[in-house]
Amino acid sequence: MNATTTPSLLPEDHSADNSILGFKYQIRFALYELLRALRNSNNSDVAIDIECIDDIDIHSQGTLTKLIQTKRTATVLTNSSAPLWKTIRIWSEAISAGTIDVTSEVTFDLVSTSPSPDETSIVGLLQAADADESRAKALSQMVALAEKKKGQKTLGRCYQAFLSLSDHQRKYLIERISVITNAMTFDELDAAICRLNVHGPSDKPKPFAQVLFRHWEMLVESYLREKKSTQISWDALQEVLHEIALQFQDDNLPTDFEGMLNAAIPIEIDEGRTFIRQMHAIDATLEQCKQAQRDWLKAEQLMSYWQRHLLIRPDEAISHEKRLIEECEILHQDISMGGAGTAIENGRQVFRWAIVTAPHLEAMRIRHKCGEPSVVRGRFHMLADHPKLGWHPDWKSIFAPPT
Repeated sequence: MNATTTPSLLPEDHSADNSILGFKYQIRFALYELLRALRNSNNSDVAIDIECIDDIDIHSQGTLTKLIQTKRTATVLTNSSAPLWKTIRIWSEAISAGTIDVTSEVTFDLVSTSPSPDETSIVGLLQAADADESRAKALSQMVALAEKKKGQKTLGRCYQAFLSLSDHQRKYLIERISVITNAMTFDELDAAICRLNVHGPSDKPKPFAQVLFRHWEMLVESYLREKKSTQISWDALQEVLHEIALQFQDDNLPTDFEGMLNAAIPIEIDEGRTFIRQMHAIDATLEQCKQAQRDWLKAEQLMSYWQRHLLIRPDEAISHEKRLIEECEILHQDISMGGAGTAIENGRQVFRWAIVTAPHLEAMRIRHKCGEPSVVRGRFHMLADHPKLGWHPDWKSIFAPPT
């Protein structure tokens, strides 16, 4: 994959799914390599490029050290496989152009999820333990195959790029190629990243990793869109890790799950929902109903996620619910004692407090530093849906189910 064919991170149709998954695997592997390079080199001056010379370029202390091409495929890499020769072309052209100095110690990795190859094939020989002899055989096979098929329309340019190298350049390349087959699946890659990442909570590796993957995709997408001249450094990743770690502290909760919501936000208002009917009772606007539906969905999903991953205790959820209900009841009493305004006007006053004021009050938060306003708004709508609280002064008689 090269920079001119970088797909969007979000698929637009089914035909793009394989390409999208391949790209997601590539950037997930880039995160793994950045963490691994830091661990192996024991210095923070590690950085990567994505879609630059190759899929992933690794730099250490300002020097290019590795090129990585990732291939997510279930097909065995044969002598004339397109994934193999398209990768060889990228590396050959980089060497021919002088982008790769043949006096440097750059290594070339082809990482594929494909099954193990035939031991006598080019890939099999490149993977063999007796490096000198097997690589000489692999080089001989590659030259012979490229000479025979250089006129092909499909891979002809790949073969020609390899043949354009001098004998010295070909030897340099072959000696530094590493082909990894049976590479880690997405699940295995995620588990490996969790093991390498020492910044997250040891008792909640999976939810931490899910937030990390979303932030990492955002960082990569920003890097690609802005065409930055600098690499993605360890410092940039560390900043992301620190920001996420704050969400997993005891006085906070992670709320950045827009990309993980199980259900899409409906375009049409769900008129059957009690919290929507409650809003109609106080003449809420269409936009207010739409926003309420977004907040309700996010709060429902977040509460489910927090409880499923044991990020929140049952008593916390109950205590927070009780606080919201009590504050609403107190406000209803205060407004009714004032004796001014119609029922709808008084209901709208309670609603405005719950949606505009309460989300910014620390006492209304589920945890001290969990200050995402949509969480409080959504929780109010969740309670209004059951209903356990309401906006219209007579909400209990109108919306509460029979005893």
